[in-house]
Amino acid sequence: MSTTREGRIISTDDASRMLAAGRGYSHELNIGEKGFAVDLVYAGAIPIAKLDAFLVVNDTGFPFLLGYTRGGYGINLGFNCYIPSALERDLRELQFVDVNKTAAGESRQYRVELLHSLD
Repeated sequence: MSTTREGRIISTDDASRMLAAGRGYSHELNIGEKGFAVDLVYAGAIPIAKLDAFLVVNDTGFPFLLGYTRGGYGINLGFNCYIPSALERDLRELQFVDVNKTAAGESRQYRVELLHSLD
C-alpha cells in the first residue's frame, strides 16, 4: 500500500499509475541473458533528447536507478525509480543499458553506459 500527499491510502498499482501520469511515461525494467533494458512508454511524443547514461545508487540500503542527460552544471534527471536490492546486485556486473522508448506507434532504441555509485 502507498499513501498520497494528503495521507489517503491507495494501492501500489494505483500509485504507479499516478506517478506515470505525472511524469508522462510508464516504465519496465528487464534483465536477462542479453543484458539489462529499460522500456519507457510515453503518453505523448518521445522526448528528443536521448538519455546519456544510467546510474545505480545505493543510499544506505535503498537502491535506485537514475537516467540522465549531461548538462552544463551537472546532470538533468530524466528517469528515476527505486529498485529491489537483488536487481542492484545483478546490475553490478553490467556496463550498458538498452533503452527502448515508445509512443503512439513510434519507437527508438539505443544503448547507454551503466554507471555505479555504491556505499
